[in-house]
Amino acid sequence: MRRNILAFLCGLIIDSTLLALRIGLMGLGLLLPAVALFFWARNRLAESQLGVPLVAVEPSVCRPGDGVRLTLRLKPPKAVQINRVRAVLSAVEHIRGTDADGTFQTMTTVFRLPTQLEPEQSISMLRPASSRRLRLEPRREAVFAGSIEVPPNAPASFQLPNNRLFWTIEFHVDVAGWPDWKHKVPLVIVPARGSATSFQVEAQSRA
Repeated sequence: MRRNILAFLCGLIIDSTLLALRIGLMGLGLLLPAVALFFWARNRLAESQLGVPLVAVEPSVCRPGDGVRLTLRLKPPKAVQINRVRAVLSAVEHIRGTDADGTFQTMTTVFRLPTQLEPEQSISMLRPASSRRLRLEPRREAVFAGSIEVPPNAPASFQLPNNRLFWTIEFHVDVAGWPDWKHKVPLVIVPARGSATSFQVEAQSRA
């Protein structure tokens, strides 16, 4: 019964997204809500198995070369099997402008680095269900943690009227036989110490 409901909801959302794509430019306003609805429904279905995950990114403001500590906590209402938990550090550049054809927007991923988050619990709390999967016990907290390093040459976050570059950490729980759970957390990269931009920022902060 539950799988039938899942198939119906996913089919409905996918059909809405395809319809928005067929409409073309007039459908741009329909496409974005349809995509947002898809991700919302996917996460709600995943949370029916996982509970509501809690995530932490420390620090949330850092410089190139810094390490970032990542934590994800789960407390599932029932026993559930997961394939893996990971996080992805990404930088995306968003450009908006005009040309002979009118207004345009582009979004380009300029950096992407995945990392695996490992369980902190003992084997008695998190037992292997197979060679690939982990079994989470009902109503017992499971903590997954890891770290990721911001590349030493990472460009700083910035936002201008028609151009911005932003960094995110996306957490991803791969649930066996069920929709996955994903969530993005913003990460702010400030200029490296010693750069001209860094001196300007620090001087302004002291003013």
